[in-house]
Amino acid sequence: MNTFNRFIITALLTLFASQAFAVEPMVIEIERTDETTLAITHDQPIKQIQSKGYYSVLMKANKKVYVGIRDSHDNLVADVNKTITAIAPDSNGFAVTWKMTVPEFIDMDRDNLTTIDFIHLYGYGWANNSTEYLDSYTAISLSLCYQNCSLTITSTNTFSINEKVESTTHTLTASDPAATFSIIENTSHLFKLSGTNNKILTFDGTNTDYEGKRFYTVKVKASTGDGDDKNTEQTITVTIDNVLEKTITINNQQLSVNENSPINTDVGTVNASGEITNYTITDGNNAGFFKINATTGQIQVAATGLNHETMPSYTLTIKITGTDAEDASAQITININNVDATVQKTITLTKHSIALGRNAHTVIGVLSTSNTDNANLTYSVNDTENFEITGNSLKIKTVTQATGTHPITITVSNGTQNIATQNFTITITAALAMPIVEQFTVIQNGNKGRLISKNGGTVTVSVTTSAESYVWRSELANMESNSGTTFVFDPSSLDIGTKTIKLKVTAGDLSSTRVLQLQLVASYPNDRVDVNSNGIADDKEARYSGHEFELLAGTNKKITSLANTRILLGAMGKDSGLLTLEQMKEYIQNNEALTDKSMDTLTTGDIYDYVVEGLSTAGTSAEVIIELTTATSKNAKLRKYSLVNGWSDFVVDNNNTIQSKTSTTCTDRNWQTGLITGATCLKLTIKDGGENDTDGEQTGNTGNANGVVESTISIATPISIDDDGSNSSGGGGGCVYNPNAPARFDMGFILLMTLSAYYLIRRKRRFIR
Repeated sequence: MNTFNRFIITALLTLFASQAFAVEPMVIEIERTDETTLAITHDQPIKQIQSKGYYSVLMKANKKVYVGIRDSHDNLVADVNKTITAIAPDSNGFAVTWKMTVPEFIDMDRDNLTTIDFIHLYGYGWANNSTEYLDSYTAISLSLCYQNCSLTITSTNTFSINEKVESTTHTLTASDPAATFSIIENTSHLFKLSGTNNKILTFDGTNTDYEGKRFYTVKVKASTGDGDDKNTEQTITVTIDNVLEKTITINNQQLSVNENSPINTDVGTVNASGEITNYTITDGNNAGFFKINATTGQIQVAATGLNHETMPSYTLTIKITGTDAEDASAQITININNVDATVQKTITLTKHSIALGRNAHTVIGVLSTSNTDNANLTYSVNDTENFEITGNSLKIKTVTQATGTHPITITVSNGTQNIATQNFTITITAALAMPIVEQFTVIQNGNKGRLISKNGGTVTVSVTTSAESYVWRSELANMESNSGTTFVFDPSSLDIGTKTIKLKVTAGDLSSTRVLQLQLVASYPNDRVDVNSNGIADDKEARYSGHEFELLAGTNKKITSLANTRILLGAMGKDSGLLTLEQMKEYIQNNEALTDKSMDTLTTGDIYDYVVEGLSTAGTSAEVIIELTTATSKNAKLRKYSLVNGWSDFVVDNNNTIQSKTSTTCTDRNWQTGLITGATCLKLTIKDGGENDTDGEQTGNTGNANGVVESTISIATPISIDDDGSNSSGGGGGCVYNPNAPARFDMGFILLMTLSAYYLIRRKRRFIR
């Protein structure tokens, strides 16, 4: 091939390559740089290569055209007459960035615009140096800021939502529409972002409750790149609005009262239902003859002078107000009875209430009438659907199925005429609940707590409870009083050690028993103070001072119970809910009546001993969170301890649960079911009177249902022995000592001892030689 042919081929290849890899130029960025200038940046240098070419622009905002015109056919046409100048062109006039003069920017500023929502650019006859023509460019947003353009979040930082609404969205906006949002603080875990650039903030209000918490906050961040001017933050507050969730009702009624009745005479009780907080008379009482009890709705005579001839009836408007409910009103008509003015006769009823669930025909109370011979009287009741009278006994006619009040009118006749009429209100009360001992308070010479001394003077034990009767039992001598809610004794002649007091409380046919154990010492320690009476000296638990639901359990660790409950030190502990095996054995040895059952078949780890009192009702469940001193090991098991039955597995069922997690705070919600490896937080649910409640006599291996949960638990490690006699609890060989394991002598152990003896004898013979 000659030189000329090579030149031709090379030129053709170069031309082919330049054409094959040429790319159409395009706009990659537009930006307003000053009052009237738009900078247009392309992905490669371009210029106008046709004499009739132009660079057109069309701009709109809020449906208004700022740059562009409409032609004779009402079509929107771009402006082709803008001045455009190259920035840093090369020697052939090609440039990457061109600036266009746009005077209309001033109009946009005058209209207080921050962005425009449509821009279209088209360079007709504009191309690169390979004659690839510029493509058109359209954008749906352009910031009009050109100075002091630090990024700001422009959307509102507050919005509200009704309680329990599943989800609400809030659109986030910023001064730069291209900003991307992220959440940087979300302590409630109820917020999330979605949509383009994460601009949709969603709040999950499914479990919100106005009465529990009324505000939630989240902190969001908007960003367009690096630098302080391209990043900004905003705290958004969600307000929870109350939704009236309950209903209260009041019915129109007809009541009556005798004329000339004295002040405070009962007229009747308003027939209303629901959680009512207030009753008021709003109309019809201009003469002031009546008043109403704001709490019970009982209407009484407020002034003397009621006269049937002057005014035979009064109509009162009664308004009721309730908790989380809309107000309601009703008309109560009070008829004034015309009575014999010579002798005033009054009907009385011995009892005005009956408990829920009582059988039909149960007697409520006995009727009698003053100023007459009761032997020949006949009583009748107006409400024959719910009540009946046999002789002079008022009875319930059907099984009482709902609490509430029933206004009734009783009329008495002497066989010839009605001689008296009286209004009563019968109340159906809630079924009797199991009475519980909510709290013991022990005081000796100003010192509180279960630690008492022989020389400290008289000890006073008082109890908080709603029972009807009380029976105290104790082996203590020198009892000074034993009645009601107080027990007093002098410990000066008693032996040092644990002293037990039992209190049985009764309400109706129901009763429960709780045991109080006091530690008697010779002298009370100097400077010891236990203001909250939880069994731990205040200087030991300064971190949790005043927190009834927190108990010290190791260095910087605690046990927490639910709000409105109280957590105390267990009977075996000493100034910490974290109990040692030695303390357990010491307690058992100091109480001769106890059998030492502290030995377990597993390796006992950290032990926790505590009491939760103040449960809402007997038989409910307590919940505790324990910050573990030692993280749980693989295959760890949760064990419970009873002074009666010793160690056994913690029972898990619908009322007793185990949850755990690895965390530094133990306060977040990410709990896992069961006991996981490496857990540092333990959450237990323990049923009062269940198999994990260790108080009482442990009949049937269960505690007493008395509103108190006593719990001693340990995180233990199983010891398993393989068929060859080796210990498989560890992973790396060696010996494992279990101080609680039962003694055993297998063949491997005997062989080891025999070989050791043989070795020692051999060494001794060598030494003698």
